[in-house]
Amino acid sequence: MAALDPAHRIATKDRFRAMAGEGRSVIVALHDLALAARWCTRLVMLSGGQVVADGPPEAVLTRERLITIDGVEALVERRKGALLVLPLIRAPGA
Repeated sequence: MAALDPAHRIATKDRFRAMAGEGRSVIVALHDLALAARWCTRLVMLSGGQVVADGPPEAVLTRERLITIDGVEALVERRKGALLVLPLIRAPGA
């Protein structure tokens, strides 16, 4: 997804959503927090090869967890029904 322009990202997301609507599982590996927050219904966060969080985006992508696991300070809030995750700066000591 990282190499796709916005229109193709949306088209890909729509295709994945349609596949999920058909009862199929869709698994993607993402490092784009905003994309994961916006499009995924369930996230599994890994650190050092271990699962550190598993659940809906708002439960997994917390400000505290992003500081601890990803080493970034981030704005994490809900706007107009969507979860917004905006990495801002590298966390002190990270």
